[in-house]
Amino acid sequence: MLKLRNILFARDFSPSSDEALKFALRLAEASGARLHVLFAAVLNSDPFAPPERPAQPVDLLRERMTLRFTEAKATMSYDPGSIPVEHVVVRGVAAAPALLEYAQEHDVDLIVMGTHGRRGLRRFLMGSVAEEVVRCAPCPVLTVRQPHEAASDEDAESDAESLLVPVDFSDHAQLALQHAKGLSRLLKRPIELLHVVEETLHPAFYGPALKTLDAQGPEMDQRILEALQTLDEQTGPAFGTTSYLVRYGHPARDIIQVAEEGRYGLVVMGTHGLTGMERFFMGSVAEKVLRRVPCPVFTIKSFGRSLVPTTEDEQTHLTSM
Repeated sequence: MLKLRNILFARDFSPSSDEALKFALRLAEASGARLHVLFAAVLNSDPFAPPERPAQPVDLLRERMTLRFTEAKATMSYDPGSIPVEHVVVRGVAAAPALLEYAQEHDVDLIVMGTHGRRGLRRFLMGSVAEEVVRCAPCPVLTVRQPHEAASDEDAESDAESLLVPVDFSDHAQLALQHAKGLSRLLKRPIELLHVVEETLHPAFYGPALKTLDAQGPEMDQRILEALQTLDEQTGPAFGTTSYLVRYGHPARDIIQVAEEGRYGLVVMGTHGLTGMERFFMGSVAEKVLRRVPCPVFTIKSFGRSLVPTTEDEQTHLTSM
């Protein structure tokens, strides 16, 4: 089980934020975490009034947020008392720093927020707030897009069938898979592991025998499938049976293509962000995937907070039972 005690949901009342609320509620209910619903009021802005109207007092904004949240939960069939919720309004010169500061100060384990990406040329862009939060957050971030078309309940259930987990056999990919396993058990969804073999570079673990093998031959496929199975076994159980998929090409392009072709409920992946100045940059693959895949994306930094219980955590949990 993932260590989820505090979930921060960034509310901006956009369609993508409404969609993200469903995930925030689902995860909070499944994990028992407290849900912090935060609106970052930028430069005296008021989400319930025309731009020219002055901002309302914080207490009034919080009261209206609570009402809107209760109404939204009712339409999603959640018991109003089933999830501990704290409504917060913070003012600042920019939304992303306000969110990040709150997450740091309140020991937040996960940030859930909508993104404002669109089709066409604008599909290559995430909302600037979401991108800054993903780059700089001290914890994992779940970003959710607005669906292009309204989906029926049956379609929504189908869309959430599997979690797509791209792996490159690095340490940060293993960490991402451990988080995916936890999400799989929480959401009761199986996992599909995807590995993309780059056309111009083969990872060292494939071995020198590759020099004599067809790069896309059955021996190559078998070796990768065995490596995926080993990684799967090393990272604990998931819900249901894990499936494996191998592609040949370019990682970002093929991850996006697989996500667009399938009906996945979530993509879970690690980023190559590092400490120091480099922590403000995502790996190019993660950045492209975040900007273009149609489904929600859960990202984990190699240097950030891990939600995977340690052996000590598990022993403490067993002792308290």
